[in-house]
Amino acid sequence: MRRPRNPLFTAFICAAFLAPLCLPNPAEAIPKNAEISLYRLGQELGCGKGKDGIKGIKIWCLATSYIKKGRAPRTPGTGVFYGMSVALPAKGPYKPALLKTLHASSMLFSMNPKALKAKISSIKPSNDKEKKELLASLSQVTNVLRGRIPKFNLKPNLASYLLQLQKNANYEVKKKKKMWIIRGASTAYVRRVGFRAWVVVEVPKTGSGIFLSLFTDRAYVR
Repeated sequence: MRRPRNPLFTAFICAAFLAPLCLPNPAEAIPKNAEISLYRLGQELGCGKGKDGIKGIKIWCLATSYIKKGRAPRTPGTGVFYGMSVALPAKGPYKPALLKTLHASSMLFSMNPKALKAKISSIKPSNDKEKKELLASLSQVTNVLRGRIPKFNLKPNLASYLLQLQKNANYEVKKKKKMWIIRGASTAYVRRVGFRAWVVVEVPKTGSGIFLSLFTDRAYVR
């Protein structure tokens, strides 16, 4: 059985011996530091091992499938995806960051004025009640991503709030062969994994680390 390729080893070989042959198409590649972070995250979570699938924190294993399995289908047009985001440090361990930085977020698409625009936006609760409701909604999003339920109907007040955010979608969107790219305060690389998950890898213009998000069009308003 062939062993999976280790991107750290591959990066070393390419840099040392095969640089001209290993350069990816820059229009279709995420930055190498982000690719390595996703690989390390998969290693730490034990993705693809054991019988627990994507239970609990392993839901983020969907993100580690981004490199090989992701694709860029048509977007559903203007509207708002609902999901969750985390901030990952440049180096592990990652599990504490997954738990500590987890928060609700949205991926916004709008016509502004005639061209498609987008933005990834965090959703911050203003009180303990809202915090509890958002955490409960993220549990439902996780159930959708795991295939436990077919879709998640957002509560009217949350759906209304998301539609209000839609007007903030003001960043350029470009569709490539394998990904969507949103260029704003950070550069967001968007791919769909499977039939339910949209994975977003955000690389800030300054600083280190990346932001990672999971959205689903089964929790979508327009």
